[in-house]
Amino acid sequence: MMPSAKPSPDAVQTVSIMARKPRNPVARSPLLRKGGVHRKSRSAERMQSKRELKEEAEDEREKQGEPDAEPDSEGQ
Repeated sequence: MMPSAKPSPDAVQTVSIMARKPRNPVARSPLLRKGGVHRKSRSAERMQSKRELKEEAEDEREKQGEPDAEPDSEGQ
């Protein structure tokens, strides 16, 4: 048997890195394919219109000199 050769401390080591395989485009998540124009959901649009209506009602009350409505105490 031959004695095993140990690399010297000055020896240069080469490391090979394998390239990744490309992903299978057929197996992609269907959620990732739904790109396109970004827009608000229907519920977000509905809530926005509700907020705007509430602001308009508050503005009208202020014009008529009525006091602000009492805050809801449902959660307390």
